[in-house]
Amino acid sequence: GNQIQPVDIVWVIDNSGSMDGERDIIQANLGECARTVGAAGIDWHVVLITAEGFVRVPASLAADTERFRYVADDVQSDEAMSAALANFSRYADFLRDEAVLHFVLVTDDESGVTAGDFRTMMRGLTRQSFRAHVIASPPGAMSCTVFCMPGCSGPNGAAADNGDRYWELAMLTGGSSYSICTSDWSALFRDLTRAIAIARPLPCRYRIPDPPEGMRFDPGLVNVDLSTGDGATARLPYVGNPDGSVACPGDGRGWYYDDPADPRTILLCNDICDVIEDDAAASMNIAFGCATELI
Repeated sequence: GNQIQPVDIVWVIDNSGSMDGERDIIQANLGECARTVGAAGIDWHVVLITAEGFVRVPASLAADTERFRYVADDVQSDEAMSAALANFSRYADFLRDEAVLHFVLVTDDESGVTAGDFRTMMRGLTRQSFRAHVIASPPGAMSCTVFCMPGCSGPNGAAADNGDRYWELAMLTGGSSYSICTSDWSALFRDLTRAIAIARPLPCRYRIPDPPEGMRFDPGLVNVDLSTGDGATARLPYVGNPDGSVACPGDGRGWYYDDPADPRTILLCNDICDVIEDDAAASMNIAFGCATELI
């Protein structure tokens, strides 16, 4: 069933020249967003990716190095998705196996990476599903002066382009989408915080418990069963290979170890993660001591 899990939030902020007005609003709300998530009883980590000094982080947040990390990178107009991918090694150790992962991408332009490619590549890096929330110009928006151009218009000027790929990414990952041209950012941040600070379904990764005293863990004696809300139960096949590669079946219903040579965590294929996230009544049973069923 549902439980409030820790959350890891990765903010990526376009720091191109047209973002100065939005930058002021973001830095005014960033610390409050983290405090609100914490006030909900949720253990949080926040990563911020943008140019050094572009966002003035509240002193209390910046000093909390156990929960906050600034990754300085020059994120230009079409680079929010690519910056999250390119800088992954700089914040990978800050992400936690047991946490629900959220990305918040803020830009007034279009992405140079497609939504599908970003989801595939980021899942390959994180080995887990995630939600992407976007603050960008909505698809189909136009701003008109002498000529009409793609991109919404708001208190901070006109967006450079519509963020069609960002809005698609939010839809693909079950995240939220907001217009960067909105006049009431306080309501935007309240809605975004609510989207992050909610009880989330079962995780897609499970730590292997320490064996009882005098016994040892045998990776060949593990089975993973899934029970869905409609009462169906299925045994998921093991799909890992000795070299660490994974061969998830066509329907994605399988599991594997983080490291076959020294397993610490059981991970589920991405497609089965999606099934679980959409079924609040789902439950997992991991049995130790019986020969593992292979694909």
